Amino acid sequence: MLAGKLMYSLMIIIVIINTVNGNCPDDEPPPPPSPIPEVPYVISGKFYSPSNTSVNDAPVCAMARDCKEWYYDLGATYDGIYTVKPDDGEPFQVYCESGWTVFQRRQDGSVDFYRGWIDYENGFGDLNGEFWLGLSKIHRLTKEGTHRLDIYLTYNS
Repeated sequence: MLAGKLMYSLMIIIVIINTVNGNCPDDEPPPPPSPIPEVPYVISGKFYSPSNTSVNDAPVCAMARDCKEWYYDLGATYDGIYTVKPDDGEPFQVYCESGWTVFQRRQDGSVDFYRGWIDYENGFGDLNGEFWLGLSKIHRLTKEGTHRLDIYLTYNS
């Protein structure tokens, strides 16, 4: 029990050090268009289980799984583009709005949404404007756990 609490405390300290030193991806929205930041491999430590039989040699940086985690666990306070890593795949950028992940925005007709399957699978548009996040990313965000969907429609006649 004490070893587990010590391990947790050590990992929190390493996350804070990495974040303060700028070694982790920024939680500030990058200026568009920007590449997806790589998850850095900066501080790596060998942590042994109480029986000293297994080793975990992974970097420790703050990386949210989704917008809800950015807002409620990591303290993000504004809407914008954030990098998420919902699973073992590559991280990607999403637009977060008050802890919600926006997967589609249509506002002025600047992006043609009449497209083929591949575009809908991969996503298209600009996260700062009109876009479709992509079915593969939506699947990665929602494949585990229970989720809530809110739809906001505005009619502009």
